[in-house]
Amino acid sequence: TSVTAIAAVPTTIPGVAPTVTPSGVMLNLTQFVPTLNITTSGKQYDPVAISATLQTEDGTQIAITRPINANAPYIRAAAGSDAQIIFSGPRPTSEVVTVLTKTLNQQTVTPDNLVLYTLPAQAGIYVITVDVKWPSGKAIYYFRAAVEG
Repeated sequence: TSVTAIAAVPTTIPGVAPTVTPSGVMLNLTQFVPTLNITTSGKQYDPVAISATLQTEDGTQIAITRPINANAPYIRAAAGSDAQIIFSGPRPTSEVVTVLTKTLNQQTVTPDNLVLYTLPAQAGIYVITVDVKWPSGKAIYYFRAAVEG
């Protein structure tokens, strides 16, 4: 886990526990990084990890790489199912979905806060990453998926 922090006043968000950086400054991940979820078959899924770089108003960069929820369930859906990628931040300037398998499958999607995406057509276990860039930062969100035939 790698966290670079700026001096900030901690913000309390109900239901989210802040983390302590090596410098002792309290950070709350959602204070800096917009959330991104994938919804398919009527269920919403959270990422298991995130890697982000952000720029504050004064030009300071914050880098965050950490697990979010190691117990987050796998995305479970039928092969070829439609999924919604929902980004809570400002309108993205670019968005790339990558399905990590033996043969890398990368698809650039039209950047927006709500994107429709088709899950892999082959049954299997996958890691799906969503790489989002917006004016003040970028992040890669990591998901696990169990696509069923």
